[in-house]
Amino acid sequence: MNKFNIFFPSLFLVLIASSVNAAYTPSTAISYAVNNYNLPYSSTSNPFINVSASGGNCTNFANQTISGGLLGITNSKTLNQALLSQSTAVKAVQNTSVFYKCNTVSNTCQTIAWRGAQPMFTYSANSTSLQSRGVRLNLVTKTTLVNGALSPLDLSKIRVGDIVYLDFNFVIGGTSNSVDHTAVVTAVNPESWYDVTQNMKYNNIKLTYQSYNTTNKGLGDMNAPAIYVYRPFV
Repeated sequence: MNKFNIFFPSLFLVLIASSVNAAYTPSTAISYAVNNYNLPYSSTSNPFINVSASGGNCTNFANQTISGGLLGITNSKTLNQALLSQSTAVKAVQNTSVFYKCNTVSNTCQTIAWRGAQPMFTYSANSTSLQSRGVRLNLVTKTTLVNGALSPLDLSKIRVGDIVYLDFNFVIGGTSNSVDHTAVVTAVNPESWYDVTQNMKYNNIKLTYQSYNTTNKGLGDMNAPAIYVYRPFV
């Protein structure tokens, strides 16, 4: 979950809509997340490289999930092979600057936005202004500073397959606030009459993520003061 404060948009994957009508499918994305969140890296079942020492597997995994939701793949090994492939099918949904190029820890193999929470967040916040067509992320809801305090998320807007960024150390008026963690929304439960606190309401949103290989963790239990929710689309 290391932070990266430098962002190189030209190095980040842009998955483009094409004649195959590529589209992000949330149900496929969450299937990928819940099927693969606890697999060991660099294994037969999961060839993706562990980037925890050079970035963070939380964002690594979130980007795998987005890619799976776009390419219609729920198996880690199959997704890895697809991203490394030069087949016509893969070229149809990727440009020449891909998320993930090889199973080696290197700046030339995974872009900084693939493996760093803050660079991925920066990409998401600016993706709708891309000159070329490609995967974008729309802001769904966020904690907002109002009259010196953070207002809560609009939970009614959150859907499965959304990407959540969390800033655990947010300080009002701080000059170095940046997100620390990336997670995938894998369940949204209806609010009940006994959800009387904000934390209880937040816990209806369930997250799956890596770094701690966790699934269906309540958003309220993450204890992050600043939260941003984005939705991938093409």
